[in-house]
Amino acid sequence: MNLKIAYTKELIDWDILLGQVGVSRSLINWGKDLLVEYAVIVVNSVLRVEEENRIHKFVDDGGSLLIEADFAKKIFKIDTKQAYIKYLFSTEKVFSNYLPLIDLYRNCRVPANANTLKDQKGRFVVSDMQFGKGNVIIIPGNLISAISDARVLRKRIYSHGKLPSERIARVSKEGIYHFVRLVLEQLFHLRTLPFISLWGFPGNAKNIFLFRIDTDYGSPEQVDLLYKTLREKEIKGTWFVETKSAESWIDKYSSFENQEIGLHCYRHRLFNSFEENYNNYKKGLEVLKKTSIYPKGIAAPFGEWNNSFNKVAEEFGFEYSSEFSYSYDGFPQSTGKILQVPVHPISFGRLSREEYSDEEMYNYFINVINQKIALCEPVIIYTHPLENRFDIHQRIFNYINQQELPKYTFREYSDWWKKRNGIKFDSSFINNELKIESENKDDSFWIRIVYPSKEIFLMSMSESNPGKIKADLPEFKYDSEFNPETLRKYDMELLKDDILFEIRKRKL
Repeated sequence: MNLKIAYTKELIDWDILLGQVGVSRSLINWGKDLLVEYAVIVVNSVLRVEEENRIHKFVDDGGSLLIEADFAKKIFKIDTKQAYIKYLFSTEKVFSNYLPLIDLYRNCRVPANANTLKDQKGRFVVSDMQFGKGNVIIIPGNLISAISDARVLRKRIYSHGKLPSERIARVSKEGIYHFVRLVLEQLFHLRTLPFISLWGFPGNAKNIFLFRIDTDYGSPEQVDLLYKTLREKEIKGTWFVETKSAESWIDKYSSFENQEIGLHCYRHRLFNSFEENYNNYKKGLEVLKKTSIYPKGIAAPFGEWNNSFNKVAEEFGFEYSSEFSYSYDGFPQSTGKILQVPVHPISFGRLSREEYSDEEMYNYFINVINQKIALCEPVIIYTHPLENRFDIHQRIFNYINQQELPKYTFREYSDWWKKRNGIKFDSSFINNELKIESENKDDSFWIRIVYPSKEIFLMSMSESNPGKIKADLPEFKYDSEFNPETLRKYDMELLKDDILFEIRKRKL
């Protein structure tokens, strides 16, 4: 039995998601024995009548199918309805796991007979159904395309007590990733098959740590103190340099050891036009070039992102960027030629505005780190030298070292992720024996195996290290205080923050 996923049409959004999950996949070959060739089929397009008949037979004979509601309406003659989904949330497990809050803010077509995963109004929007000997999971139409949504919204971020806010991606793309991964895992298990996917971190590391520094308006003394802290705690930092205020002492960054230097900007603004953005980043690059720094990464001011910025990044040959207004938390995804590396969007400055004490700030980041480990998302946080709090940095770095998380620069991780995107493998499960075939010989790439019993193993893809180890991963859970209705209420306080933000930005 092959453990491959087939899709009925090649679409960029599905490719991004299935690539993040890291599954063996291909465009469906209608000439094959579908039940033997594919563990799961994804119907993401309109089919011809003869293809619909093949899908019916595949499911009736015991196959597993993932289908969007728009196409399920025609193929399975089910009733559907339009629904505006603000967010998806469940206090109960969905397919044996808890899901993080999934923000969508879009109209979707949902099955009328949905029976799992609720929206903001408590309505079920996903159907988990049995047809013949097989199983079908029907997901909302227009959900998957949200992975490329570039809209922005100020949102509150969950914390104990006080709730910091930030202008971030309106759609929580990492939530869509977790949902799709769990649906696929469930469909494999319904066929009593192990779910195989590429592990999201190099080697068999339980997680990794990336630390981003946006240097805007930081003094040489503040930069020195933060660099000293990083070196003492053996942390690899990725510095995105705002070059205008640092132009007279820019050579300091060229002396940094075991750090990466990227570009933040020259003037601390992101513009709507290509020309203004181009000139801004051209100046920034010229300043860095004076001290022989040639950055490969870029992060726009205020975490903002737009298409003209992305085109400028491509024009200058940048390899990756990091803007939480496009994507926050979660795993990397491509925007054209640029790899977007998400970061947790809250820094000390935001916590300070909510009058957090130093101890509360420390606890906030420890909770973020623990949640990322539980969700198997990379631990990526950021700061500004201007915010000081170097003693809290030390304590956070101590905790990272206690967790034994490998440290990477943004470029190191983005390079590895791009290689991961290129990994091809085939897997089969015959007589309870798992077989993996791949031309990969790099021991930094491992696969995750989740058996129907929910046991999880990690196994190297390299022939030189074929062993597998059991992975005891923590379980993600919501705090009892978690209230999505409060978190996603846009009120006068958030409106005030947005107005003040625009006023402040236009003065720069």
